Amino acid sequence: MNQNTKEALILELTKAKIGKQHIDNPTNTNLTKAEFWIECYLEAEKEIEEAVKRLIPEN
Repeated sequence: MNQNTKEALILELTKAKIGKQHIDNPTNTNLTKAEFWIECYLEAEKEIEEAVKRLIPEN
C-alpha cells in the first residue's frame, strides 16, 4: 500500500478517535493537549499497520 494512503488513513482514524472522545465526554480537557493527539495518532498508526498486514499480505 502506498505510504501516502497509509498516512491519510492514519490521520482519518486519529480524527475519528478524537471526535469519539469529544462525543463521549465534551468536557474532556485532553482534547486540547498535544500529548493526547500524539497518543491517538500512534495508536491509529499501529491499528492501520496491523490491518494492512492482515488484509494485504506481502508476496
